[in-house]
Amino acid sequence: MEDFKDKRRSNSFVAVIVALIIFVIGGFAGGAFSTYWLVSKPSFLPEPPINLEAQTQTPSTSSAPISISSNIETYELIPIIAEKASNAVVKIDISKVSYGRIVSSGFGSGFIVSEDGYILTNNHVVEGANTIKVTLKNGKKYDGKVVGTDSLSDIAVITINAKKLPTLTLGDSDKARVGETVIAIGNPLGYDYTVTVGVISGIQREITPPSSSETPELPFPFFFPYLETEQTATTPMVGVIQTDAPINPGNSGGPLINLKGEVVGINFMIESDAQGLGFAVSSNVAKKVMNEIIEYGTVSWPSLGVVITENNEAVANELNLKTDKGIVVVEVPEGSARKAGIKKNDVIISVDGKEIVKSEDLIAYIRSKKVGDIVTLTIDRSGKKMDVKVQLGELKR
Repeated sequence: MEDFKDKRRSNSFVAVIVALIIFVIGGFAGGAFSTYWLVSKPSFLPEPPINLEAQTQTPSTSSAPISISSNIETYELIPIIAEKASNAVVKIDISKVSYGRIVSSGFGSGFIVSEDGYILTNNHVVEGANTIKVTLKNGKKYDGKVVGTDSLSDIAVITINAKKLPTLTLGDSDKARVGETVIAIGNPLGYDYTVTVGVISGIQREITPPSSSETPELPFPFFFPYLETEQTATTPMVGVIQTDAPINPGNSGGPLINLKGEVVGINFMIESDAQGLGFAVSSNVAKKVMNEIIEYGTVSWPSLGVVITENNEAVANELNLKTDKGIVVVEVPEGSARKAGIKKNDVIISVDGKEIVKSEDLIAYIRSKKVGDIVTLTIDRSGKKMDVKVQLGELKR
């Protein structure tokens, strides 16, 4: 009986020893695996985005771009850009005065484009204002003065009496890509310096802003409270950038910024019957308008002098055309196009060698030119292709 007990104790001792050995080995193995996990960072999630290359090109404006280091991860860029860019974003308060009394007031956003006080915003933010107050992020307030406005592009330039201001750079909106991350900064509904993030949802959109006879559910002008204005534009805006970055009344005039810290658009409108449908004036349009306003005090837009419609199979059959591509000339009023020989039912295939697929393609290209420039239209007339040179006139509004 004693021998049996001794054997049982011996077996228990051996079992404890084996368990301890297994525990120690397991601990080493677990530690080694943990070390491997921390070092190599394997993950079922996608790898973080690659480093953003350092910006080497300086846009053709007087202000310098936001400096971004090449070793910053993409996911870290948004707060960095938002913090730096917001210093150049301003809040704009306006009031209308009648018989010495303020009859209406509102606010919007804007951003500084030159160290000596030039600010870009929307025309509808400042239109008809008797007083303009500009507030910087540091709390300093200035009286604003309108340099010039343009209702067609909904862009305005104002100025304040200040020096050595932080600035934002206008980038090249022609390089904007659908799906590209963008940041909107503004003062929606009075919440100062709100930052929202989204993507570019579409480019080269054609938008016709509501006229003063229309009463949209979401006010246009795009600030709060609603101000009645003399906005009567029915001429479509083209080259507009669409974004799903959340924007609201008060965001108008604020910048839409890419991950290089460049402004690619100026927020101006949303579709009130939908979600995630915001629109921004492209930076290249804003740049043209700004330069002309500062230099001449006004903006002139070129015009081809024709009424057009998009071509398709039904239109081609109805008009007995030889092609269902391009843009159809439906009317040629008195002007440069008629003088150049353009006729009704001519089909515009390309301009200066650039293929024309949609109406906004042609309108956007023409508006990128200057009054007096000569463009070459390639047209199809009853199946015969020919080139016609047309000198651009001035758009009548």
